[in-house]
Amino acid sequence: YEGPIDGVFGPRSTQAVSRMNTRIQQLLSKKGFYHKDIDGLIGKFSVDAIKEFQKSRALEDSGIPNRETLTALKSEF
Repeated sequence: YEGPIDGVFGPRSTQAVSRMNTRIQQLLSKKGFYHKDIDGLIGKFSVDAIKEFQKSRALEDSGIPNRETLTALKSEF
């Protein structure tokens, strides 16, 4: 998201979140953790894949794509 930080979660925010979620799913899929359709929605299968990735990297397995998890996902490419 490159717009102003105005505290409003609107259509541009939704698009930015969807793009981020899509990228997370793509990275998890490339690493063999996510096996469903990439849809940009973080649901049960995405959370499970995030947890499995976190466990495999000795990170807290919260299922939340926090900064540490995102850094680990991106750094291996």
